[in-house]
Amino acid sequence: SAQTQPFRLMFPSPEKILKFLEVIMKLFKRLIPAVLLLPVIAWSQTNLQIQNAYIRELPPNVETVAVYMTLNNSGQHALTLTEIRTDAAASAMLHLSSMQNGMMVMEHITNLEIPPGESVSLEPGSFHIMLEGLRQSVRAGDSVEIRLHFSNGLVLAHDVPIIRNSN
Repeated sequence: SAQTQPFRLMFPSPEKILKFLEVIMKLFKRLIPAVLLLPVIAWSQTNLQIQNAYIRELPPNVETVAVYMTLNNSGQHALTLTEIRTDAAASAMLHLSSMQNGMMVMEHITNLEIPPGESVSLEPGSFHIMLEGLRQSVRAGDSVEIRLHFSNGLVLAHDVPIIRNSN
């Protein structure tokens, strides 16, 4: 009859474990600063600032609002806004309003380029962001977080203040 060998666990020596841990720690020490700098590097390469952002306060039963702002690209490369997201509404879309045959027409556009060294204004009667299917009321003094997604992978989150409607 065949004899079975007892099962034995083999562990590396404490010296080998310590050497392995030293190697891992050296890798972490080199990688952590690089990983932590990635957002800073992305920000410095894009040089995009969001300025004068606002939403006008509207009555509580309104489910659609426009978001206005200026996007300033002080960098050396064009940036293309490709998507807008928010948890405050069912959808967020980029629109362009224009006068056609004496009527104001609003059309959905899929992206918006911000040329290097220039600003693009999202303002009444022009480009703007439409939030549809609001999940919260828009009251003066509150804010709505939006996330702007760009074709280079940059995502900028911004709290847009809600201001009292002067009209």
